[in-house]
Amino acid sequence: MMRNLKILCIVVVLLSMIGNLCPAKNIDTLNSDAAADANLVEILMKEHNKSKLEYKILETKELINQARINNSQKKVDLLLLLLGSLYMEAGRYDESLSMLEEVSITTHDDTLRLKIYYNRASIYGRTMKYDAAIEELSALRKLNETLKNQTIEAYALNQIGVIYAMQKSMDVARKYVEQSLALSIQNNDYECMANAYSNLATFCNEADSSFGQYLDYSHKALHYHQLTGNNRYILSLYNDMVMRFWEHQKQDSVEHYLNRMLEMMPRVDFPEEVARIGVNLFLMGKIENEDIIKKMFEQLETDGYLKNNIEILMAGHYFNYKLEAKKQNFEEALGFYQKYKSATDTFYMRLNTDKINIIERNFALEQMQEVMKRKGQQRIMAGIIILLAFILVIILLTRIVINHKSKIKKASAEQATLQTRLDGKNKEMVAYLMQLIKIKESNNNMINYLRANSKNFKKENSQVVNSMIADLKNNMNDDFWTEFNLRFKDVNREFYQKLSNQYPDLTVNERRLCAFLYLDMSTKEIANITGQSIDSINLARTRLRRKLGLTSQKTPINSFLQNL
Repeated sequence: MMRNLKILCIVVVLLSMIGNLCPAKNIDTLNSDAAADANLVEILMKEHNKSKLEYKILETKELINQARINNSQKKVDLLLLLLGSLYMEAGRYDESLSMLEEVSITTHDDTLRLKIYYNRASIYGRTMKYDAAIEELSALRKLNETLKNQTIEAYALNQIGVIYAMQKSMDVARKYVEQSLALSIQNNDYECMANAYSNLATFCNEADSSFGQYLDYSHKALHYHQLTGNNRYILSLYNDMVMRFWEHQKQDSVEHYLNRMLEMMPRVDFPEEVARIGVNLFLMGKIENEDIIKKMFEQLETDGYLKNNIEILMAGHYFNYKLEAKKQNFEEALGFYQKYKSATDTFYMRLNTDKINIIERNFALEQMQEVMKRKGQQRIMAGIIILLAFILVIILLTRIVINHKSKIKKASAEQATLQTRLDGKNKEMVAYLMQLIKIKESNNNMINYLRANSKNFKKENSQVVNSMIADLKNNMNDDFWTEFNLRFKDVNREFYQKLSNQYPDLTVNERRLCAFLYLDMSTKEIANITGQSIDSINLARTRLRRKLGLTSQKTPINSFLQNL
């Protein structure tokens, strides 16, 4: 049964090869078949690269999340810029523009802004929005006027030339790229020079008259790429040159540059890419000497690349299948075809597993972003609540302060009014005391007069006069102190209370002396009121200072009592 199945498969392959070898097919049909073969391998490679790119996008998103958790805005900006570039590479241009817009809002770094302009221009160029691309590059050049970076200026001119070339405005394109080249030569910038020469080579059409110019530009581009060690650009140039030589039927040159590609393999970290290009060229029918491709795969096997790179292993099996079929070794062709199909199944299985892993990680990432979003919203709400509470506290404090100031102002006004009244009553009391002093002086004068003339009175009248003198003395003292105490307590209600609380040992006379001193009365005035001598009053003041604890202080006793 298995043998019959194997024979059937061989027959199918044989019929396929007979069809391919049939002379009835014209050259266009053969070229179409070759293109289809090459496209098949290219599709597999693109699927693989797309999967790797999706992983890079996912990993970058995760890093952005982590940077946001760590509040590292500078790192977030750099990662957003990288994510925008990855989206652009994946053809997700709207998402790429969204990332660039986010960076442009948050960053103040001119270097990052230059990259934003450059990446936007690249996106607009790829989406055929050429005017918008030119605008972005013009904005880049304007910003660079402050930085005065000649390398950036050269790259901008070169890219403007590429945009014009996309619009088929070749003369304008050459003008800008030549300006870029001149500036690069002036700055001795090999990388920019290599890019400029590569673009000028690309601008050359396929006519024989420009083929020499194309080779000149390409060799110069190769020279400067080799000086900078940019092997990927060198490989790309070799591939382009092989295609051009094949179009001009220069098979020797085709094999020369294929051998150059083969020589690159041990020196680069992407030898499988070299082999992939070689297989494509073979499948497209542009290589007559398949031994070069065999050597490429032998090199890959020697270096151990075939074991770990399923996509290049598929290309190798497909190459061997087509090669053996071409030689009509159908059984060998079938063996390689089965290996190719088995590798393809494994490849798609891995690809599907990768897609599932990406979906799962994206789901987990979205959940994390949702949690972060909710936390961010909660922080915003908490911030708003705190702000509102703060505003409310400020309003309440403001009202309290206003009310307090109002009360203080009112109390100050009332105190000023009371003080005015107090001062007025104290003045009245002092005036009253002055009046009493005059009355007492008058009474004293009368007493002195009666005493002086008592000898002239009859004996029976002398007793009446002496009684009058005694009555005048007693009545004057009792009435004076009664009236004084009433008036003083009415005006200074708390004075005697404070004095008694702080100095309970003071006598009645000392308390009266304190009252007189509180009213700023002089020693003479006190002596006149009390009927004592000035020396007696001074002695009483000294004793009072001692009791009040003012012996070692220079504070006036009246000021001390007024501030009690």
